[in-house]
Amino acid sequence: MESEMRENQMPQETELSPQPKLDGEGHSFETAMQRLEQIVKQLENGDLSLEDSIERFQEGMKLSKLCRDKLDQAEQKIEMLVAQGDTYVRKTFSPEE
Repeated sequence: MESEMRENQMPQETELSPQPKLDGEGHSFETAMQRLEQIVKQLENGDLSLEDSIERFQEGMKLSKLCRDKLDQAEQKIEMLVAQGDTYVRKTFSPEE
Protein backbone atom coordinates (compact mmCIF):
# COMPACT_ATOMS: atom_id res chain seq x y z
CA MET A 1 0.00 0.00 0.00
CA GLU A 2 2.81 2.40 0.85
CA SER A 3 4.50 1.67 -2.49
CA GLU A 4 1.21 2.48 -4.26
CA MET A 5 1.14 5.85 -2.51
CA ARG A 6 4.68 6.59 -3.66
CA GLU A 7 3.81 5.70 -7.25
CA ASN A 8 0.87 8.11 -7.18
CA GLN A 9 2.90 11.02 -5.84
CA MET A 10 3.81 13.67 -8.36
CA PRO A 11 7.51 14.27 -9.04
CA GLN A 12 8.98 17.38 -7.53
CA GLU A 13 9.49 20.30 -9.89
CA THR A 14 12.97 21.08 -11.04
CA GLU A 15 14.22 24.53 -11.89
CA LEU A 16 13.90 24.01 -15.64
CA SER A 17 10.54 22.22 -15.60
CA PRO A 18 7.81 24.09 -17.46
CA GLN A 19 5.59 26.28 -15.34
CA PRO A 20 1.82 26.27 -15.75
CA LYS A 21 0.70 28.58 -18.52
CA LEU A 22 -0.99 31.76 -17.38
CA ASP A 23 -2.69 32.97 -20.54
CA GLY A 24 -6.14 34.45 -20.26
CA GLU A 25 -8.11 36.33 -17.70
CA GLY A 26 -8.24 35.43 -14.05
CA HIS A 27 -4.56 35.96 -13.33
CA SER A 28 -3.31 38.92 -11.40
CA PHE A 29 -0.95 41.42 -12.95
CA GLU A 30 1.69 40.43 -10.40
CA THR A 31 1.40 36.70 -11.15
CA ALA A 32 1.64 37.33 -14.88
CA MET A 33 4.70 39.57 -14.40
CA GLN A 34 6.43 36.96 -12.22
CA ARG A 35 5.88 34.29 -14.86
CA LEU A 36 7.05 36.67 -17.57
CA GLU A 37 10.27 37.31 -15.62
CA GLN A 38 10.81 33.53 -15.30
CA ILE A 39 10.38 33.13 -19.04
CA VAL A 40 12.86 35.92 -19.77
CA LYS A 41 15.46 34.29 -17.48
CA GLN A 42 14.94 30.91 -19.14
CA LEU A 43 15.32 32.39 -22.62
CA GLU A 44 18.39 34.43 -21.64
CA ASN A 45 19.97 31.34 -20.09
CA GLY A 46 20.00 29.69 -23.51
CA ASP A 47 19.58 26.12 -22.24
CA LEU A 48 16.17 25.51 -23.85
CA SER A 49 15.67 23.67 -27.11
CA LEU A 50 14.47 25.68 -30.08
CA GLU A 51 10.96 24.25 -29.71
CA ASP A 52 10.83 25.07 -25.97
CA SER A 53 12.21 28.55 -26.66
CA ILE A 54 9.46 29.21 -29.20
CA GLU A 55 6.79 27.96 -26.76
CA ARG A 56 8.15 30.19 -23.98
CA PHE A 57 8.35 33.15 -26.36
CA GLN A 58 4.72 32.68 -27.40
CA GLU A 59 3.62 32.35 -23.78
CA GLY A 60 5.62 35.48 -22.95
CA MET A 61 3.94 37.45 -25.73
CA LYS A 62 0.49 36.44 -24.41
CA LEU A 63 1.50 37.40 -20.87
CA SER A 64 2.90 40.71 -22.12
CA LYS A 65 -0.44 41.50 -23.78
CA LEU A 66 -2.31 40.45 -20.64
CA CYS A 67 -0.17 42.80 -18.51
CA ARG A 68 -0.54 45.65 -21.00
CA ASP A 69 -4.33 45.19 -21.03
CA LYS A 70 -4.47 45.17 -17.23
CA LEU A 71 -2.39 48.37 -17.09
CA ASP A 72 -4.69 50.01 -19.63
CA GLN A 73 -7.71 49.03 -17.54
CA ALA A 74 -6.10 50.41 -14.38
CA GLU A 75 -5.20 53.65 -16.15
CA GLN A 76 -8.84 54.13 -17.17
CA LYS A 77 -9.91 53.82 -13.52
CA ILE A 78 -7.48 56.41 -12.16
CA GLU A 79 -8.91 59.79 -11.36
CA MET A 80 -7.10 62.97 -10.42
CA LEU A 81 -8.20 65.78 -8.17
CA VAL A 82 -7.60 69.02 -10.01
CA ALA A 83 -7.72 72.39 -8.28
CA GLN A 84 -10.23 74.83 -9.76
CA GLY A 85 -10.40 78.02 -7.79
CA ASP A 86 -11.23 77.22 -4.15
CA THR A 87 -12.38 73.67 -4.84
CA TYR A 88 -11.15 70.40 -6.28
CA VAL A 89 -12.77 68.65 -9.23
CA ARG A 90 -12.41 64.98 -10.20
CA LYS A 91 -10.86 64.45 -13.59
CA THR A 92 -10.03 61.21 -15.41
CA PHE A 93 -6.29 60.60 -15.67
CA SER A 94 -4.80 60.99 -19.13
CA PRO A 95 -1.09 60.16 -19.61
CA GLU A 96 -0.80 62.82 -22.33
CA GLU A 97 -1.33 65.63 -19.81
